[in-house]
Amino acid sequence: MPDPRETATQPGASVWPSTIDPALAQHPGRRESQQDACGFSNLADTAFAAHGGHLAVLADGMGGLRNGLWSASHAVQSFIAAYHAKRVDETIPAALQRALSAANATVHGEAERLGAVDRMGTTLAVAVVHGLELHWLNVGDSRVYLAEGGHLMCMSTDHSFAAVLRLRVFRGELSAGEALGHPLRHALTSYLGRPEPVQHAASSAAVQLRPGAWVLLCSDGLTQALDDEQIAAELHGQAQQACDRLLQAALARQLPDQDNTTAVLLHVPRPGEAPDAGSVSRAVYDRPAVRGAKAPVAEALAMPKVALRSRWREPLWWAGAVAALGALALLWLAWSPGPAPVATPQPAAAPRPSVDLLAPPASVPSPPPSPASAGAR
Repeated sequence: MPDPRETATQPGASVWPSTIDPALAQHPGRRESQQDACGFSNLADTAFAAHGGHLAVLADGMGGLRNGLWSASHAVQSFIAAYHAKRVDETIPAALQRALSAANATVHGEAERLGAVDRMGTTLAVAVVHGLELHWLNVGDSRVYLAEGGHLMCMSTDHSFAAVLRLRVFRGELSAGEALGHPLRHALTSYLGRPEPVQHAASSAAVQLRPGAWVLLCSDGLTQALDDEQIAAELHGQAQQACDRLLQAALARQLPDQDNTTAVLLHVPRPGEAPDAGSVSRAVYDRPAVRGAKAPVAEALAMPKVALRSRWREPLWWAGAVAALGALALLWLAWSPGPAPVATPQPAAAPRPSVDLLAPPASVPSPPPSPASAGAR
């Protein structure tokens, strides 16, 4: 049943406001790396915003450290670049579908090159606020929410095996405990990186907004930690402050398996309400794709605030320190005065660091994932 808030766009529909208050916040959670990525269209480009609105994109990568981050960052980058090619006479839904195909082709092409189709990919959540209208789409289990007047509504659809399990519980085929403990509960049934067409959900028509509305994109690290009521309680004040509160509330749960967590907000100001002065400069994403780049272009995206690994834990740092101390000891022995030698001893060998300190730890190849868990992250 279509959402009653969704109505067809009327010619001459109001395009107020011309500004949007954007924000984002990220944390790697308890994971060793951040494999979420997000970005915005150039919010300062008023000429493009007049027909293309303000775009926000979020992706949650899967497939391990390199493949997950590559998939997420390049999907965001490709989607934004494709959407920025929107013509004035092209509708927003058509531009979103075209950008979705471009982003999927980017990830699928790399997966084919690496021989990793069905073993790397990314979710995607997208929102465009054009005046007082919202257009959205999603793939996977990253979500799009709309909050107005203290009420929160999930607009997107989760493409995960958990939805299948819930249906089986409803039919009496499984108990709730069996569903919660199912090993494939978090497996995705759709994600970018698969051959076309990609199963996705999208708004069937523009969703009408009210001044003061909040549009939230988030990865499953947030929704696994907070329920809808807890999320809605943080959506007030300025967008960046609200985004930071969402992240802090999720981390405060101290879940033992806390996933990467990303929250992205587009806030529609009320009349007379000024956006955060620094929000546009924080949110602008205008770096072009780097052709032939071998490393993920993560620097163009919002990266997590994660503490760097202490240098004293690095084996090569220890090896260098031992070698430096040995050299200093030899230099001191060579220049320090002493009594005339009675005998001529053999010079002592310079201290040499252990081979274990120089050699990186042996990598243990991980077994290839089974087909049944291809979508699990």
